[in-house]
Amino acid sequence: MSGLRRYECFVAVAETLHFRKAAEQVAMTQPALSQQIAALEKSLGAKLFERDRRKVSLTEAGKTLLPAAKNALVQLQAAEAEIKRLSAQEDNLLRIAFLEYLKVPHLSQILGDLMQKHTDIDVQMSELHSDAVLHALVARDIEVGVGFLPPDHPDLAGRETMSGVWMAAIPEDHALSQFDEIPLDRLAGDSVITFARHLNPPLYDKVLRLMQSAHPEAHIAYHVSQPSTGPEYVRDGLGCFLHASYVLPDVPAGLTRRPVSGFDPISIGLMWRSDRKTKAVKAFLDVHKHWIARSR
Repeated sequence: MSGLRRYECFVAVAETLHFRKAAEQVAMTQPALSQQIAALEKSLGAKLFERDRRKVSLTEAGKTLLPAAKNALVQLQAAEAEIKRLSAQEDNLLRIAFLEYLKVPHLSQILGDLMQKHTDIDVQMSELHSDAVLHALVARDIEVGVGFLPPDHPDLAGRETMSGVWMAAIPEDHALSQFDEIPLDRLAGDSVITFARHLNPPLYDKVLRLMQSAHPEAHIAYHVSQPSTGPEYVRDGLGCFLHASYVLPDVPAGLTRRPVSGFDPISIGLMWRSDRKTKAVKAFLDVHKHWIARSR
């Protein structure tokens, strides 16, 4: 048994001056209590109690030890209570990071439902680029992130919330509008507009690499930080806006869009640490699962 337990036994006997009552107070048998006191006296090299058949009293050593032991126990109990409070607070904290440039369907409604059902959950939201979402999850700075699946880390789990394909927004009279699906080499040979690299460096580099494999001189002519800017550039005659289908529900009048061949589909979902499913994370995932089931 730990040294702390011995001091709990000592304080109980010192305050009651009665071994049977002290044993009841600390929830153990009287012989077990006596063993703890004997072990404490042996470790200190001093007798703590004088006892005979009629009474129990503290020795000078016992009187010296009592205030320090009581104070230590009070401090430990206060620390334990604070740790439990912090643990409960952490269990109810949901820090969730969204991807810049992306609006996830139903997410605001999901969070609204969560906060209505679980009024004790503290939801904190932020926007981060793709790499930062992963880093924040790994560093335990957030509980849930929205990002590209599958997550590139062994400690992270994910669940799809939406998927899409690569599309090109072009003028209705553009030469590429003749295709039901635009060949990648034809798109890559044109002036291409797409998302800024800082939003998702790995995905940007993959897109550019695929374009250059299809057309050696391919490059990104213009970058946008908001999806709505892309069609404006197209209308201004700056090129074709390459984007994932889920970031742009439709295009303005005078423009059309076509899927582009040569790209894999994209999966977007929720990510969390597989070793950190707190009460808040579990509740959020439950509400999200309900919404996904309803939307299908």
